[in-house]
Amino acid sequence: MRSYYPCEQIRAAEAPLLAALPEGTLMRRASYGSHGWWPRNSTHAPAPLPAGR
Repeated sequence: MRSYYPCEQIRAAEAPLLAALPEGTLMRRASYGSHGWWPRNSTHAPAPLPAGR
């Protein structure tokens, strides 16, 4: 059986880290990760979407 941390415990552990980050840092990191950050010449980059999408 796996044990999980309750949400309250996770939030309490994250609070000091989040308080120390400059405003907008988390959103910047999230947007960087969701906008296809692979190099164009990488063989592991996802294929581009077909035209018209």
